[in-house]
Amino acid sequence: GIYVQQKNNAKAARTSAAGKMDESLSSENAQKKVVVLDAGHGGKDVGTDPEGASFTEADVNLQILQYLVSYLEKEDTVQVICTRTQDEEISREQRVLMANQAKADLFVSIHCNSGESATGTEVMYMPSDKEEKQEASILTSRQLSEVLSDCVSNELGIKNRGLVNGEQIEIIRKAQMPAALVEAGFLNGGDQKLLLSRKGQKRAAKGLYHGIIKILEEMENE
Repeated sequence: GIYVQQKNNAKAARTSAAGKMDESLSSENAQKKVVVLDAGHGGKDVGTDPEGASFTEADVNLQILQYLVSYLEKEDTVQVICTRTQDEEISREQRVLMANQAKADLFVSIHCNSGESATGTEVMYMPSDKEEKQEASILTSRQLSEVLSDCVSNELGIKNRGLVNGEQIEIIRKAQMPAALVEAGFLNGGDQKLLLSRKGQKRAAKGLYHGIIKILEEMENE
């Protein structure tokens, strides 16, 4: 099932996340893994704004998220929470608060990169020596990020640029579960045509989907 967060204030985030936790205690959801998905930017915060393009990074991130949700909602063992499902501005603090309050198993933030003529998928992670270990899982942010980087770059058919230390990123640093910030490709660069196309956005979502399912299966087998 899909749970959607649309209210743009921390109190609503806390209330909704608390409600989600109550809901997760029901027998129906007891065995479900909770995945929080975050479409980066939104509202006045447009992110990368490619010259001559009618879509901003915030728009592309949201499109990828919507395709990803459509894939994940078919999985009976996954409960999805979205930090936003429309074009609205949400603080970084509020995004990670939603994940922490919901006691998510995974937190994945969707972004696009910027860099002239550059191409490829890049993922920001939290180094395990800086990461607060979760009692429920031995999975690390790095492991999650490696799988997502492989799956997204493979699905898009672009270079895998690997991982970047993301401890300076608030949503990575404050997440109380394995977290990854995925730069699907360079929207202001060599991957622009691909990422602005519906086909490219679906492929990015499919890569994220395959990666998330792979990680959740590994968590089940721990």
